[in-house]
Amino acid sequence: MPHEMSRAELLEAQIRTDPGMVKTYGTPEMQPTTTVGIQAEMREKKRNRLVIVYVLLIIVGLLGLSFALLDDAGIKKYRETADPAVVTVTRVAPASNEEAIYVTYEYDQTMYTNVYAGKAPKDRYSTGNEITVYVSRKNPQVLMMDLLGRFLWLRNISLALICVGVVLIIIRIFRKKLKNTRV
Repeated sequence: MPHEMSRAELLEAQIRTDPGMVKTYGTPEMQPTTTVGIQAEMREKKRNRLVIVYVLLIIVGLLGLSFALLDDAGIKKYRETADPAVVTVTRVAPASNEEAIYVTYEYDQTMYTNVYAGKAPKDRYSTGNEITVYVSRKNPQVLMMDLLGRFLWLRNISLALICVGVVLIIIRIFRKKLKNTRV
């Protein structure tokens, strides 16, 4: 009378003939006799894949932080080669989530009218407001509003990603150390 396989035995037979298992351990005869070792190794592989995700979090965070800091450095450099000027907003043109700001000003005894100064959040400026911009010494029609720190949100998210990635890696190392020191 043939032995009828239990559900657990059937599952184990499926696991042992799985192509991934055969690739890792060889034929079912060469595989370990219990699935405990196999399950432990599979958990370890999963944890190692998670470490890769943690490292990717750190890398993405570093890239975002670098972009935000380079943007601030570029704005600071521009401000060194430009003159601050108080100008009058002459037109506010609505865009999708922002508004285009146009200004009129006098620079180096020349009057400039309706020059594009940049974009700003909706309802921040209205016609007649006086704002400070930085006028390029080389080309007075090139303006920049004070946008230092405009990617502050990116910097904060990047720092959070870096911190989360580092903390998760530290937890992983700590758990591994605890596992190895158990009695």
